[in-house]
Amino acid sequence: MAHANDLSFGVYIYAGPIQQALINAMPGISAFNLKACVLPLALAVVSVSWRMVERPALQTRDAVRRFFESALVQGPSSAMQGEVAR
Repeated sequence: MAHANDLSFGVYIYAGPIQQALINAMPGISAFNLKACVLPLALAVVSVSWRMVERPALQTRDAVRRFFESALVQGPSSAMQGEVAR
């Protein structure tokens, strides 16, 4: 379900700028046609954003979190203790 929530938030973020770009490109566009154009464009942009930006960032965040959690559990390494003692 988290993935669907991420996509819906992406639509919320990207739909407005896409809508404004289409209004500027086609000033006489009707509301129905505008919505018909914005939805597939926003879904495409959101999908690319999720795959190329958001998911890798979340994976990196999780890896960093695991690294720091393991460092807290194990304590500083002997090499780090040597650096601190100097």
